[in-house]
Amino acid sequence: MVNRIRLLDHVARCSTYEDGAIIYRLIKTSLEKGERVNVSFDGVFSAPSAFINGALIELLNDYTFSYIRENVIISNSTRYLNELIKQRFDFASKSGN
Repeated sequence: MVNRIRLLDHVARCSTYEDGAIIYRLIKTSLEKGERVNVSFDGVFSAPSAFINGALIELLNDYTFSYIRENVIISNSTRYLNELIKQRFDFASKSGN
């Protein structure tokens, strides 16, 4: 089963680490149930790295990058957001997180 999490259904804006932490908890809950997760950025055109860190990079404390890559799908995202997500994961991997 794939659980779809549309960001703007859960946070008013994707601006802060705290906003990201709300999304992180939703993603983690789904993964703990054995569900794959579709994180939909529908309606979100940009977000700071703090949000991406709180929502996605924190998952590296719980799961391997390969597990996240296999089970967390990013959809309705812009090229800018895709690149930011990639950069944050690359940075975290090189930092040992």
